[in-house]
Amino acid sequence: MDFSSMSGWDFERYCADCLLKKGFTKAEVTSGSGDHGVDIIAEQNGIRFGIQCKLYQGQIPNKAVQEAYTGASYYDCDVAVIMSNSELTKQAKDEAQKLRVKFWDIADYVPKDDKKLENPSHKVSNAEKIKTSQLFQQSDEPRNYQEYLQNQKLLEDECEEEVRKKLRSSSKKSRKSCSHGVAMMMKPVYRYHRFTKATAWLSVSMKNGCRKIVRSIQCYCDELENINKTVLKSDLLLGKLQYMSTLQKVMYGALIGSQFQFNCERMNDALKFAESQGVTDYGFNGFELQCWENSYWAEQYQIALSLIGRVFDSLERDELFQISGMASDFWYEPDTPEARAFDTLKNSVKGTFEEWKRYIGREEYFYTIWRPWEGNVEAKKKIEEHKSKMASVFDSVIEFKSMFEQERRRELEQKCKEQQEKERKVREEERREKERLYAKQQEEERLLKQQQEKELLIQSIVTVYNDGCKKITAEMSNRKKELENKAQVAISQAQQQIADLLKKKQSFTFFRKEHDAKIDATIATIERYVEQVKANLASDTEECEQEAQRKIKGLKEYALHRAEQIGATENLEQIIK
Repeated sequence: MDFSSMSGWDFERYCADCLLKKGFTKAEVTSGSGDHGVDIIAEQNGIRFGIQCKLYQGQIPNKAVQEAYTGASYYDCDVAVIMSNSELTKQAKDEAQKLRVKFWDIADYVPKDDKKLENPSHKVSNAEKIKTSQLFQQSDEPRNYQEYLQNQKLLEDECEEEVRKKLRSSSKKSRKSCSHGVAMMMKPVYRYHRFTKATAWLSVSMKNGCRKIVRSIQCYCDELENINKTVLKSDLLLGKLQYMSTLQKVMYGALIGSQFQFNCERMNDALKFAESQGVTDYGFNGFELQCWENSYWAEQYQIALSLIGRVFDSLERDELFQISGMASDFWYEPDTPEARAFDTLKNSVKGTFEEWKRYIGREEYFYTIWRPWEGNVEAKKKIEEHKSKMASVFDSVIEFKSMFEQERRRELEQKCKEQQEKERKVREEERREKERLYAKQQEEERLLKQQQEKELLIQSIVTVYNDGCKKITAEMSNRKKELENKAQVAISQAQQQIADLLKKKQSFTFFRKEHDAKIDATIATIERYVEQVKANLASDTEECEQEAQRKIKGLKEYALHRAEQIGATENLEQIIK
């Protein structure tokens, strides 16, 4: 076809149309400027292609190879491709082979109608009538290991479709049987959770048996992770055991690495012959293909061994208690289909382990015959990891040693916690008792101190009261003496006056009677004065005593008021009394 009239953008669009007509599910042209070296992003069978279109008159330089490689990486593509009407330079071809960049000639992708329009007289050959196969099936054999892996991906996609068909068919049969009442007539079966996709993968026909085990366990783990929370734990355990039973049968029926071993022996013989002869002819065709097959098988074999360990890890602690018979409450009613199925299926745990153990034993043998593993630290490390994991599973899942140890450890921890709690309570009680005694001692000391202070204050108040009373009594006594002395002086003087008057009485004279009468009147007056002085003395004395009593009463009230402030009124009253 003549491309001279096309622009670069027209050529990109034309390439995309050709790919779509060839069966690609997607072929989109990128944005032009800033496309990072990729003009078309195409997809086929789950593989993503980053394609650079080159409309060239001469040979294409290696720069295009580098651009296609970096552009495909930028767009997260699986394969980098250069699609052109021209061809690569020798340097570009070498670099493309090194970087695994594909080269597609546009002529191989031009639709038949376009070829006929270009040359009407052209007669279509038998080769042109054959439908162009998909990318990695353009030739019978891949050209490198990357193409081999992509071929395996395509085969796996076919198996994936087969699994989907089985699941759809199974779903239809189930609905049909239920609608016609067949399920009611069938022999009763036990109820369990079905890992449908994981089990379906185990039943597919696949050349690499390890890969289907890998895909099955991956689906098992995915289904387990996304399981509905409403699934009964008893149903889930039966589902796990049912899956392990199926896995055990597949592992038992597989010929572990027989083809791998045959290829290794054949390749080793060819290599020895080549080394002895100093030639590069390995003695048979397809040497590289067998090498790729063995590499892929060995990779999947080790992945499968690692994933089988995850199947055992999926058994929870309470499920292991059921399997070991150590559970206090059994999940299945006696003499039911579920109980009978459990008694049978629980043996599949040990059976699967024995097959896994056999596979790991063969892995060590394969290490000695597969040359890429010779001296390979990573491969040897994987083998040791598998053996270590197997020993761990044996202790925890098969012999239940870890469960017993955990149970004993749990009991010891519980006892230790109880003892620690008991000791803590004792210490707490002792601490509280000490605090109580200390508080009591402090309170007693405080009360004692308070009592002492109270007594001192009472004593002080009593002292003040007594001193005040003594002072008042002394003052009253002095006042009474003063009054008595004063009265005594007055009375003495009056008596002296009376005595003097009595002396003035005359003897019997004519005028004696009149004179004596005057003297007697005076004496009577003086005597009345004396009586008045005595009366005044008694009155003043009484008034002095009353004044003293008032002062003592006021002093007592003051003392009681002070005692009341410290709560010692009764004590003070008793002392005062």
